[in-house]
Amino acid sequence: MKHALPIRLGISDVSLVKHYGEAAAFDIMAEAAVPYVDHHLERFDPAYRLEREFPFDFYTALRNGNDARGVSVVQTHAFHPTEALRVSEAEITERLCRSVRASAILGAKYIVVHPQKELRYAYEACKDERMTRNLKFYRVLIPALGETGVKCALENMFYRAPEGIVPTVLSYGDEMAEMIDRLNADAPFFCACMDFGHANLLTDDGGIAMADTLGSRIVAVHLHDNDGIDDLHASPGKGSVPWRNVFGVLSDIGFDGVYNFELHDYPGADRAATVRRLSETRSALETLIKDTCRLS
Repeated sequence: MKHALPIRLGISDVSLVKHYGEAAAFDIMAEAAVPYVDHHLERFDPAYRLEREFPFDFYTALRNGNDARGVSVVQTHAFHPTEALRVSEAEITERLCRSVRASAILGAKYIVVHPQKELRYAYEACKDERMTRNLKFYRVLIPALGETGVKCALENMFYRAPEGIVPTVLSYGDEMAEMIDRLNADAPFFCACMDFGHANLLTDDGGIAMADTLGSRIVAVHLHDNDGIDDLHASPGKGSVPWRNVFGVLSDIGFDGVYNFELHDYPGADRAATVRRLSETRSALETLIKDTCRLS
């Protein structure tokens, strides 16, 4: 096992932004000494009106404010779902290209983009069709990625069917590796965001074998816990994800990125309590990651 220090710890801001707004959320992260952020581009959700002018000044001011706080947006998360459920494919493409541009302004190296998934893309059904559709879907981003230098991270997913959570596009490592490699044969702008919470819903080992299959393709991670039944986004240790194995395999494959935690279970109404919770979570996770490296 490789020694992956120093530890860089980050957090998704989606819940904090919903409670406090962008600027205040980043203030809280700075106060809790969590310097790295996965920023959800909520302004590009399915209700976003494309006739509005691109908010260049907004993202420039947010970047400048983050620099002053000592907080860095290392990756962004595009709106989802990305399926054309209510709008056209052309509108989805335009929103995503704007999201790539916003990511570049914010200084993010990666933008996480969910694949297009539908119930008919259940794992053993329509495999060729879902591969073809998603290759086309991601390839339209190549010009924007090339112009900005931002890379697109594909995230492993599941589908919430009537009978419960089932596999879908990119649920398993072999398909995800194949799609990334085929995209990179066209342009080297694609990589993996490994979501261990999602993997824990569909695998017996918490996604360890999947991470080993993806290897160096993994440049970003989403880390959160659950009971193996529902996507809870709980703090590590509150579910069944085998965290020592997770950090072990990340070290084994030479992961040197940000350990980004995508949590929804910290207090949102009480700012002081939120800061304390983030600080405590950061300290506990740093200790666990370091201990895992030492024990190996």
